[in-house]
Amino acid sequence: MAGAGVRDRRRRLGIAVAIVIWTAIAWGGRIGLLDGGDSIWAWARIGGSVVVALLAAWALVSAIGDRLADGLILLFVVWTTVLWTRSVAVNWMGSGSLAFKLVHTALAAGFFVLAWFAWTERRT
Repeated sequence: MAGAGVRDRRRRLGIAVAIVIWTAIAWGGRIGLLDGGDSIWAWARIGGSVVVALLAAWALVSAIGDRLADGLILLFVVWTTVLWTRSVAVNWMGSGSLAFKLVHTALAAGFFVLAWFAWTERRT
């Protein structure tokens, strides 16, 4: 039975690490936009995404209570779904290049998969 607990912790750690790495890939190059006085939307979208992802990763690996962990994972799932669905829709309706649209679609797909894994992991 102890082996199952170790496997669960390793699986949760793997999902948490994947969330952090995918967030760094998606938003790492965009952090520079935050100091340009762009807009409050840039701060919310980029800064919020980083904070929400880090909270979700922490919730997966920490010993915080189930209600708080579930709430943080739910926040990540909702944030990810809304933000990336909007991003994909806006990009595909826009005049950007096909490569730009495909990259953003791939980033969104990665986040959708991670949100699914995080949510289902909290449910087990």
